[in-house]
Amino acid sequence: GYDGIAVFVHKDNPVKSISLPKLKEIWAEGGTVANWNEIGGSDAEIQRAGRANNSGTYGFFQKAVLGKGVEFKPNTAGMAGSSAVVEFCSTTPSAIGYSGMSYKNEHVGWLSISADEDSEAFEPTIENVKSKNYPIARPLYIYTVGEPTGAVKAYLDWIKGEAGQAVVAEQGFVPYQ
Repeated sequence: GYDGIAVFVHKDNPVKSISLPKLKEIWAEGGTVANWNEIGGSDAEIQRAGRANNSGTYGFFQKAVLGKGVEFKPNTAGMAGSSAVVEFCSTTPSAIGYSGMSYKNEHVGWLSISADEDSEAFEPTIENVKSKNYPIARPLYIYTVGEPTGAVKAYLDWIKGEAGQAVVAEQGFVPYQ
């Protein structure tokens, strides 16, 4: 399947969409955007929260949004898990954070993302990830040592089938079919 990496904000944040270049300015070391009022929000310093640097989500977001070899701004909070990122964004009015879209709940908002300032912005939904309209998404893989047999093969056959792909979708991920 696929995983859309959502950009979460407080549910009352008036900013509803952003471009990838603006996200880079918020997150990247040397980036120029530090206050929500610079991008249509209230006069509040942006408080960044993401995954810890040992997370695959951290590495993917860094490469996809900041660019290869670009570091995060200092004072970006590295959270131990996706739930912590979403919790921080739901309780901190000036927060912004990233994590898998499956962690969305009614207590937090998220931003629609455009590839650039002149493109349409898309929400991180299953449909938009599947159609490749949402720009921050990654494939998910399952690896085996050698050709799978027994219970491993049975599981892989199930997860690739209709029932398994339904569970993938129920969990907020994007089925590969």
